[in-house]
Amino acid sequence: MSIILHEYSTKLMNKILVSSSHEEVKRHIHSIKKTLEEKNVSGHAISGFFENIIADLESLSPMHKNAQEWSNIQIARIFLHRTKNEIIIPQ
Repeated sequence: MSIILHEYSTKLMNKILVSSSHEEVKRHIHSIKKTLEEKNVSGHAISGFFENIIADLESLSPMHKNAQEWSNIQIARIFLHRTKNEIIIPQ
């Protein structure tokens, strides 16, 4: 993962954890997708970026997170999968 994508990943993970609602989690994910598209990041790279974040989220333990953080993690995983599946990747 490039340095820029790694920075975006770190920022998104932090925003997911501190979000106060599921809608806020979705807004952050939508915003990062839009930012990457505006920077002409390829669909393959965006899809891989989301895969990495999903893997990072799946590695987190509920024992180390409060209820809101864990809820945010679960909704983020769902929404990231949906968003990743909507990305059009040229054949």
